[in-house]
Amino acid sequence: MMNIMLACLSDAVTARSNPPANICFRVGDLVAWDADVYTDMCCEGLAYVSLGEIYPADDLLARQLSATRQTARSCPFPAWAMVMKVGIVRCAPAGTSTTMPTCDDWNSAAAQNMADAAALRQASCCFRSYWTNTGDPGMDVLINTQVQVSPQGGCMERYVTVTAQFANCEIC
Repeated sequence: MMNIMLACLSDAVTARSNPPANICFRVGDLVAWDADVYTDMCCEGLAYVSLGEIYPADDLLARQLSATRQTARSCPFPAWAMVMKVGIVRCAPAGTSTTMPTCDDWNSAAAQNMADAAALRQASCCFRSYWTNTGDPGMDVLINTQVQVSPQGGCMERYVTVTAQFANCEIC
């Protein structure tokens, strides 16, 4: 599932102007933007997919099977749900050592943010279409709210979580 989501994200961002230079997996719920002092990953742009929670789920809207429901079953639960965080990190307008960012700087950042929001919607829909049509038959996909993180350390992040259900073929 993660490979499919990354392919959908890559297609969505590379089809637009100013694609992020880095399109890859990340690990953890707080994605590291700049890991060293020599690379400015924010300004290069980062599009990523990160694995989140995995939990037993009959129904994606029920969030998790309660402990009571799990222990009362004679058969294993039918499905798992996997949460993927899909995001894009960009440079925040910074200005210079003597001036604040201009309105033009902020307008450009806002236009890029809107394009990135559209790319995240496109990637989410691409994944949903693939998974519901050719992935695990009968399993659902839930696209959640897109979140905009306020500028931090010269970086801005926009992400969406996509939860996909897959059959419990493992022995529990």
